[in-house]
Amino acid sequence: MNWLREENGTLVWEKNQETVTIQAWGDDSLRVKSTIYPETTDRLWALLKPAKTKPRIEVSDTSAVIRNGKITAKVSPDGRICFL
Repeated sequence: MNWLREENGTLVWEKNQETVTIQAWGDDSLRVKSTIYPETTDRLWALLKPAKTKPRIEVSDTSAVIRNGKITAKVSPDGRICFL
């Protein structure tokens, strides 16, 4: 089963009823959301609306990477996230 995927410019990791999403959020930034519910909420809470950006997402069998400007996040199949 593939636990990592790209979905509408968002990197998605799902396993054992957990979901983590990572998306570009303005210049050189990423927003990370996680939940044990069927899907994450789109509420902004205290965040400003993000500027339009085009993240680069690469998904392989061993990891996935999302790059947005000067920030990069790498996700392993077991859900570990490393910010570079």
